[in-house]
Amino acid sequence: MRNRLIQINLVMTVFVFIYSYWLTTESTWRPDHITRSDLGSAFYFWSQARSLVRGQLSVQTPPQWWIECFTIGEKCYGYFGVTPSILRIPAVAIFRDSVVGLVPLFVAIAITLAFWAAMDLVRLVIVNYQTRQESVSQNLLIRWLVVTGLLLGPGSVLIFTAKARVYEEAVIWCVAFMVLTLNFIYRWSKNHSDRLLGAALLTGTLSALSRPSAIPALVVLGFAVLFIAWRTGRISTKILGAALMVIPAGLYVFIFVSKFGSLSFPWKNYSPYIVSLKGDFNEDSFRQVIENNNGGTVGLRYIPTTLANYFRFDSISFNLGSPWVTLKSIFASDLIILPPVNANQIWGSRIPSLTNTMPIPLLFTAIAIISQLRLILKRKLKGGDWMPAFMLLAGLAGGVPLIMYYALAGRYLGDLYPLLTVGTAFALPTVLVYSQKDKWWSRAIFPVVALIAVASSFITYQIQSVVF
Repeated sequence: MRNRLIQINLVMTVFVFIYSYWLTTESTWRPDHITRSDLGSAFYFWSQARSLVRGQLSVQTPPQWWIECFTIGEKCYGYFGVTPSILRIPAVAIFRDSVVGLVPLFVAIAITLAFWAAMDLVRLVIVNYQTRQESVSQNLLIRWLVVTGLLLGPGSVLIFTAKARVYEEAVIWCVAFMVLTLNFIYRWSKNHSDRLLGAALLTGTLSALSRPSAIPALVVLGFAVLFIAWRTGRISTKILGAALMVIPAGLYVFIFVSKFGSLSFPWKNYSPYIVSLKGDFNEDSFRQVIENNNGGTVGLRYIPTTLANYFRFDSISFNLGSPWVTLKSIFASDLIILPPVNANQIWGSRIPSLTNTMPIPLLFTAIAIISQLRLILKRKLKGGDWMPAFMLLAGLAGGVPLIMYYALAGRYLGDLYPLLTVGTAFALPTVLVYSQKDKWWSRAIFPVVALIAVASSFITYQIQSVVF
């Protein structure tokens, strides 16, 4: 049975790689394909990899790369993390300048890794459920595994990151290594192997060094390890738990300060800011947004607006002809702006909502959270049984930076993919129980979920190219 589920996951993973690679290459199938909205993406992580080998953090910029450069000491520093460049170092050593970038290939690999790690976690959870409920049929588990694969693969926000640009690649490597970290942590909760914690520390660090949104989740996971292992765990286990809380965040801060000299961005050294001051940048509103926020881009004041847009019910429209589905939030004026901020303090456009694109994983996550809260209130959790609750909390923590940021973008929804992954996985046992009851509504659960999974896959495909 377990081998069968592993095989099915592998088949779905291969499909996700082919599908995402087709999207990232814009159907050219070329690993070095350059998209029209590239903005220097083809070279950035490649150039940064060459700099890292020389012990430098700055990058050499060709003339076309002007939009994401902080110029300090006549050198260009990007705000993007170093993980995508670290992963390119072997390729840079082998190919040197015979190819540059390989962004479509690396993005597709990252999407595939995120999907495999998510589905392997789902497999582990349902196998664990079957060991407690031996009456559950193999065919039932297989059907739910395949539908979940649609929900967390083609029908998920992963598809919005399937673009050959630095923006999406930074997001998807963070997501991929975060989901892999959650996978290792869940496995550790079952056998308490320090090797798994060591692997989680490595992948967690790579996640944080791609995007800092992973840091709150890693702090929660490190605390979870300490909490579970506090009384009976080995000293080495506690050290690894503490390291998970400290090392990824510490390395991120060290690299950030090494680049910019402080914990805040030097906006007046930022290319769009400088160019807009010269009057040559066609989006002068960017500088105005930064100035309207007094240089601060993170805060509680943004939460009402970000929540309203990321969870709105009307972010898409259905049409009677091609394109069958379109985005409603195309322009900045289409955003929902709520106090205490105004439209002049928010940056973003072309944003789908999680409610319209991943409704079932969102519902499943709510079910999982309620189920864990009930267990906590009834004091039925002990030892490793606490880990699902902590993993859900980690997923929620990973979404906090998303809703506290001044800029809105569809690709940022990837920050919630780890939460939706663990939510879906831990809700499945409850869903399986209710789907097997001898009631008409129970028999309708699976076909309804399957239909929505197919619809979600179609919706994400239709709007993927216009999501920013």
